[in-house]
Amino acid sequence: MTFTHLIHKLAYLDALLKKQCTGSPKELSRKLKISRAYWFKLKTELEENFDLKIEYNAQKQSYRYTEPTDFKFGFFKHPTPDTRHPTPDKDKHSL
Repeated sequence: MTFTHLIHKLAYLDALLKKQCTGSPKELSRKLKISRAYWFKLKTELEENFDLKIEYNAQKQSYRYTEPTDFKFGFFKHPTPDTRHPTPDKDKHSL
């Protein structure tokens, strides 16, 4: 699995968890196109390495976040100093 593919899977997982529509572990692994065993490994890694709280609700047949959580990944360009606060050309107005 490529890095980009993994990021897309994590974004999809985030959406499913927020909507509480993951389905059972078997259904979730099918939706993510991973094995059931890999889902449990991934869940453990997310909980241990990123301090996520994910629980399964048997009544709703879905996993969910137990705390407000957002998954964000990307490269964000910041404006350069010249475009953030343009300064007037000092020499223009000098005598």
